[in-house]
Amino acid sequence: MCGFVGYVNRRGFLPKDDAKTLLTQASNAIVHRGPDDGGAWVSSDDRVGLGFRRLSILDLTNHGHQPMTSSDGHLVIAFNGEIYNFKDLRKQLDAEAVSNWQSHSDTEVLLEMIRRYGVEKTVAQVDGMFAFAVWNAQDNTLTLARDRFGEKPLYYGWSEHSFVFGSELKALKALPGFKADLDPEALALYFRYRYVPGGKSIYAAYNKLEAGTCLTLTDDAVQTHRYWDPTQEAQKAFLTPFKGTREEALDDVSKALETSVSRRLDADVPLGVFLSGGIDSSLVAAYAQKASSKPINTFTIGFEDKHFNEAPFAKAIADRLGTHHTCTIIGQNDEQAIVNSLAQMYDEPFADPSQLPTAVLCHKAREHVTVALAGDGGDELFCGYGRYLSQVQKWQNKVAPGQAEAWLKHLPVKGINAIAGLRGKPGNLGHKWFTRLMDRSSTHVEEFFMFASSFWRDGVPVLGFDRLERDLFAPESLDLGHVHDVQRFQALDTRMYLPDDVLVKTDRASMAASLEVRTPFLNLELARLAWSLPFDLVDPATHGLKSILKDLLARHIPREEFERPKQGFDAPIRQWLRGDLKSWGEALVMEPCALATQYLDMARIQVRWAAHQKGLNVEGDLWPALVLLAWMRTQ
Repeated sequence: MCGFVGYVNRRGFLPKDDAKTLLTQASNAIVHRGPDDGGAWVSSDDRVGLGFRRLSILDLTNHGHQPMTSSDGHLVIAFNGEIYNFKDLRKQLDAEAVSNWQSHSDTEVLLEMIRRYGVEKTVAQVDGMFAFAVWNAQDNTLTLARDRFGEKPLYYGWSEHSFVFGSELKALKALPGFKADLDPEALALYFRYRYVPGGKSIYAAYNKLEAGTCLTLTDDAVQTHRYWDPTQEAQKAFLTPFKGTREEALDDVSKALETSVSRRLDADVPLGVFLSGGIDSSLVAAYAQKASSKPINTFTIGFEDKHFNEAPFAKAIADRLGTHHTCTIIGQNDEQAIVNSLAQMYDEPFADPSQLPTAVLCHKAREHVTVALAGDGGDELFCGYGRYLSQVQKWQNKVAPGQAEAWLKHLPVKGINAIAGLRGKPGNLGHKWFTRLMDRSSTHVEEFFMFASSFWRDGVPVLGFDRLERDLFAPESLDLGHVHDVQRFQALDTRMYLPDDVLVKTDRASMAASLEVRTPFLNLELARLAWSLPFDLVDPATHGLKSILKDLLARHIPREEFERPKQGFDAPIRQWLRGDLKSWGEALVMEPCALATQYLDMARIQVRWAAHQKGLNVEGDLWPALVLLAWMRTQ
């Protein structure tokens, strides 16, 4: 697990400053991603440079040093991530031709694969999480690539005379000519989803390389190609459904997950497992403990507020499995320190409230281990979200889109709110009617799903955007054939919510602590198997949420120890904003910085803040506003 940064200069342009010094400064901006080693490589003509920071996990010797040059001297790579099947790939390479290996690292195997087969044929064979940049000196071509599910980040864009790229935006900022203008459309998307989705970043001049995508730069021409698409992969699986019984399905899922966990236990440093007490993490811990000859390390976070505290459940699971368990309780005086670190940690606005416990969990785990396994991906692949069912029911009861649009234009939102507020508490009835009509004006189920799962649905507080923002926020209808709406929601979440929210949260929080997090559920074969299961085997309306994984966990742990309503990994934001974080939020909202007044409708945010303080529960809208306002103060 590492971080890198690099540039390719336009022909004829030479940097004014020493290139290796610039690269070292830029890579040091992300030293948290790799505190163990650093390196810089610059081409003989100064046109291309790669800077690198290393978190040593496999082959702790200097033989794993990066940037790494291929055996023929033609390729140079900077690689962030882990290739879990690299030992099998190395055997494959040796069977074809003798290789003069210089290390035991997965980086060298990846580079040799690329040398022999090219980038796209290589990534098709890899089981891993990765982002890498490889320079081909023979044809003067730069290739960037990102893993299928989007576990590892990669940003790119143009700064003055250079094409720049890196693991985090703060590394690009450290290179000359960074363009800091914000993208109003990205701001609007952020308010709607609480993250910046797709290929955008918060800065207009820079983009994210999307999951499962390669980028090629040749003579200043940039081309991107998606080598793997979860929508297409899901469709293939839906069209070739699993033919066995439910018990056979359980056996196959068990075998696939056990293999995936086993591969992710390969490390030359201490390793542990995040254990929330939920289904996904408990399964990962069960298989990890099964593969270990001694108690594994497990870690959990709890809250003093019992409604958010899963720590007792995690402790019971740990005791049952026989792990060495560590629990940290977030107290009343911890919140301020956490929120003050978010702008630096996440680099661009990001407002999933579970980022708070995740950050604490990662820092606590790093005191004991360098690698941790997590259960991310289980909900998306195995029907784990209650909103899948509730939104299917709402969609089936929707009104005609044209009729809803007509009502939206004439609905007296403020008047209804005023009448509803006569009882003392701020009125929100008009707002609720408006958002319900907005949901029901959707033209297809994916659009409905995203609206119903979003925030600021009566219009985002970004200057210059209209009330409905229909064209901006509507996702495409997925070409999946005749499948259940729940399956459409799963595919859409795997394409958007998983890479742009869940995995961003985990990557930035873990890397801020110099901790590598591995996710066994995000394995290609396991995903294909999950998507191929006939819907009547997994239908949450019939079997309950995540029934396959629950039945699987029951093979390891008695059901009474884990059967309970699903509890998200969230923080008590509602209460904190009226308590320990009230003065923090008050200052941000009532004393906005110049950047905030340039881009945001602060009056609307101030109204939301006042309503929340008077008892209206609108923390879902407020949290992204506050996180953004805090981030803007750091710019």
